[in-house]
Amino acid sequence: MFMGKKLIPCVSIAAAVFAAAAAVSAEKPVNEKKILDMNQFKEYTLAQGEIYKVFVKKDDGATTVTFPSAISKIAGVNVSTDGSTDFQISAQPGGYYFNLVALREGATGTLTVVFNRKTYILYLVQDNEKAFAAVNFTGGSGGGGASAGGGGAVTPARLLSLIDMAKAYDVLSKRYPTELRDSTRFAKKATFQFEKFQMDLLEVIRFNHEDTLVFKLLLRNDTDEEILYDKFSFSVQAGNRTYYMSAADATGVMPPKSSTYAFFTITGTPEGRRNNLAADNEFRIGVTAKYMEQQAAVPESQTTEQKKETEEKIRTAEAEYDKRLATLIANMEKTLAKIENREAVGSLESAASESTADDPVRETEVETGEEDTSETDAGSEVAWWDFSEFPGNLAFLINWMKF
Repeated sequence: MFMGKKLIPCVSIAAAVFAAAAAVSAEKPVNEKKILDMNQFKEYTLAQGEIYKVFVKKDDGATTVTFPSAISKIAGVNVSTDGSTDFQISAQPGGYYFNLVALREGATGTLTVVFNRKTYILYLVQDNEKAFAAVNFTGGSGGGGASAGGGGAVTPARLLSLIDMAKAYDVLSKRYPTELRDSTRFAKKATFQFEKFQMDLLEVIRFNHEDTLVFKLLLRNDTDEEILYDKFSFSVQAGNRTYYMSAADATGVMPPKSSTYAFFTITGTPEGRRNNLAADNEFRIGVTAKYMEQQAAVPESQTTEQKKETEEKIRTAEAEYDKRLATLIANMEKTLAKIENREAVGSLESAASESTADDPVRETEVETGEEDTSETDAGSEVAWWDFSEFPGNLAFLINWMKF
């Protein structure tokens, strides 16, 4: 029996969240049908032997596919990372999710995903009417879901709910503070200047149970042109580690002379473990705009001065190569000469052995007990030779050549 404790209906909390989120989003007109169409979610339970059909978007966002923890390998048919096929995939090594976009209407393809030492087949179909914004795979024969702080897997729907809570944080903290007891908010102003736009980090909110951080950004475009950016390319660098977004609420467009808000989350680490990042860390935020990709794909032509510098470097490298080649040839010639010399000395050694065996004078000298100075003389003579080039057993040959 609960005495003096008032329970808050869940319906009221949900209503407050959505009402507050709507108030925050009232800064710009919203096409509700479009949002509903863009936020279709599908959840599958992992089971080997099944083929999962995944409807993919074209020209209107991407489809995010999430697994319970780190994926081992991905292979595909009609799927590539460079856009050379009908489907394009964006994935990070060791990550637990990936993004898919279709590049041709009516396209089909296949993905093979190795997860937890088991293989799963995804059949991809381009269909904007049925396309999923997110596909979440849970538990089943693939193993237990990735736990965030001991709870269940953090689903895409839950991540978007956390973004809504971040938008309505001020309202919720006043009316339902207990709902935010496991969160930490840090308001900060950090500015990141890009070539054509500016990005301000306004605040970071950490939801500890889900091991998720929500980032609130303000994108400023002071130019007279529209800037397109990939709303699924947000990343965060903290220390020497990089974390990739797990969900986003952004338009992907910065109109001319405008300021627009964007929200995104990071959850865990790319390896599928907890990140335990505090909200007051020094974060660096990255995002990819379309003009950046174009600049990277089409390098600027070299100026006359740059061409001269390049040609000079080539000439210097060629001269150095010729010098090294000449040295190598000279060393080879020396080596061949040494080999020929050794062969000639070997022939003399053989002749000397035969002559010494037939020489009665030397035998008489040894027999009569006269002092044999061959060893001493040989030693003094051999000392002048380089023993690395001549065999050490040539002492008697040199001694024989003296006579």
